Amino acid sequence: MIVDLSKGDILKRDEILWNYTMEEVKPYMKYIERDLLFREAVIRTLIDESKSQKSIEDRYCNACKAAGKDDCKNCTRDIKLKE
Repeated sequence: MIVDLSKGDILKRDEILWNYTMEEVKPYMKYIERDLLFREAVIRTLIDESKSQKSIEDRYCNACKAAGKDDCKNCTRDIKLKE
């Protein structure tokens, strides 16, 4: 909670702890919560979700490479999901 109040500035930590009560801090905490919520909403709208989510084939290919099977030329990438 102190990190939220100081917005990450550790130099303000002691000042906040010693100079303010919980009742004095509550309105500011609501403001910080709404500010963070707004920022997260803006970031989500700006990020292209199609780029952030890999297809099943891409994940399979990455797993194959991690297993040491770098034979991509002979891979058909014909993957069937079992439910």
